[in-house]
Amino acid sequence: MSNVWEEGSSALPGISEADCQEFEAKYQIQLPPFLKEMYRLQNGGEIKNADEELVLFPIGTPDAIYGQMRSLQDCASAFAPSSLTSIYLDWIEEEFEDPGRVIVIADYYGHVKYVLDYNASNEGEEPPVVSLDFEGCDNNQVATSFEKWIEELSEGISEQTTDRTESRPSFDWNEIEKYEILYRSSFRDTFKSDGAVEEIENVLCKSRERGLIHYVRRTVNEQVVTLDSCSIMHGVLDSKLKINRCRPAPANTFGLKLESLKPGDISWATNELDSPGRWITNKSNGPPYACTVESQDRESLETLATDLKEKGFAGTPEPEPDDHLDPGMKKLWELFTGTMEVFQEKLFQTLESKLPKSKYDSDPDPDLPDIDTVDPAMRSEDENLQESIRIIRSWA
Repeated sequence: MSNVWEEGSSALPGISEADCQEFEAKYQIQLPPFLKEMYRLQNGGEIKNADEELVLFPIGTPDAIYGQMRSLQDCASAFAPSSLTSIYLDWIEEEFEDPGRVIVIADYYGHVKYVLDYNASNEGEEPPVVSLDFEGCDNNQVATSFEKWIEELSEGISEQTTDRTESRPSFDWNEIEKYEILYRSSFRDTFKSDGAVEEIENVLCKSRERGLIHYVRRTVNEQVVTLDSCSIMHGVLDSKLKINRCRPAPANTFGLKLESLKPGDISWATNELDSPGRWITNKSNGPPYACTVESQDRESLETLATDLKEKGFAGTPEPEPDDHLDPGMKKLWELFTGTMEVFQEKLFQTLESKLPKSKYDSDPDPDLPDIDTVDPAMRSEDENLQESIRIIRSWA
């Protein structure tokens, strides 16, 4: 493989197979083959052509600044000051089935972590790469595999961005006035390092040409330092309209997640003040596929979520067409969907009476028989189909 590491980005030499095995044994996972090949050349660092603020953690030997590769459970406990720890632990336990099987592999600007989510993959499959924003308590899948993620980073296309230095931001904050304003909030927060106070404004608008537009403006010492906008053309996912805690005291904010209904149906414009009269502007399409409307008033965010549903801005993805199925499989699918509701109701009633409630008081998720493969004991696919039908009927 070609070396994708940025030269001089780490003083740590490559690791051995024994180092990999020790790490895998500790967390009971299998690291992606491409990751192990990379780390044999160099133990962590920056990627060529990627943002220099994105740093991959070393394995085994802690970096003086960034630490080391470890589980999300370990990272959340050590990453935050005590006032934040409980918020982060509650969040990751809500988002991930087992935070101990989520491996934190990289850092971006301190508050964004990239992880391998082994909860989302079957045994023997590579886990997807997910970005976690600890500042906004938000997560998004950015690549289906580690190798795909590194490939996009090294080619400079992971965010499909265009960076420029301009004398002014790429849009005027006053443009919000020409749209229908659905929600507006503002609050103040304090930088713990120097005590400076920042004011954050959130505005959600409706545009006929651009759909929903979320604007955010940050002001420090009466100076605008960032202007960001996120446009979602075809609505947001109903199932993802969740409210989470975001910032601790003194801000004490909550966030409403808006995830695009269609993958890729989202565009971004970010503007950061680099120096007086000098702005770094960035435009992108695609991941991350969600933005977060932030406010100190949880009740108003709940009202906003309800309004988005009632006004048709939130929905569910269209089901994939089944035209590719042969007649036998269509028959099986129709039978399956027709009996599943009855089966689930009877199953949950039985399990509810016999099983204790989980720590999250949620319904159990039982394993169902696997009917996707042809039983080698059958003499034909038709016999397998008939046996599958018999199994489904027995469920109901």
